[in-house]
Amino acid sequence: MTVSMEGFGKEMERVNSDIRQTISLFYTFISMHNAAATDRKIFNLFNNDAEFWNLQLYALQQSMIICLGRVFDHVPGSFGINMLLSEMVKHPEFFSKEALRARRMVGLSEVPDYLDEYVAAAYEPTVADLGRIHASLSSHRNSYAAAYGKIRSLVVAHSIVRDRSQIDAFFGKTVIADAMEMFKALMNVMQAVYYDLWLNGREPSLGSYRFTEPERIESMTRAALRRLVE
Repeated sequence: MTVSMEGFGKEMERVNSDIRQTISLFYTFISMHNAAATDRKIFNLFNNDAEFWNLQLYALQQSMIICLGRVFDHVPGSFGINMLLSEMVKHPEFFSKEALRARRMVGLSEVPDYLDEYVAAAYEPTVADLGRIHASLSSHRNSYAAAYGKIRSLVVAHSIVRDRSQIDAFFGKTVIADAMEMFKALMNVMQAVYYDLWLNGREPSLGSYRFTEPERIESMTRAALRRLVE
């Protein structure tokens, strides 16, 4: 597959959106369980209409697995995080000062006063820099393949495996703490590649970004549920 700089940017925006959507689904699912476990009124709300709320939780879980598949699957015609990072390493010129300048000039007829100085100070990553970003997801790719990939392909998407014990075994390999680390790593990668290098020409600092989505989604979910019981 040959990817232009413009095409790479569009795919990066889509992958970033898929990652954020997956994180929202996952942490809303977790937050609803946490709210019911710690708030008796919310527990009673769920228990009084259990079929309805179980359906909402099921929909969140299944949607999260499907969205996570879009992020990690690497099949012909797809463009997820693996393809994105592979293309990134192949095309360091996408992150050159000249490329940053071209992106900053999109839609403009005159050069802004700040641009020359801004571009001159921009950071240009080496192939080694980009390779380190790519490698930072290695363990999480393996975790996805070992657990969620099988659930997505064999249970959710196609119902190839229908034996309850096998399905339970697949879900038994999923660990919430591992999933949380995976989502944090994905957000770190997108912060480094999309927000720092692509948009702003800044030197990335993997592992130093604050991952605030869990707290934000927890607060939002609890507030919505509390409005239903008060």
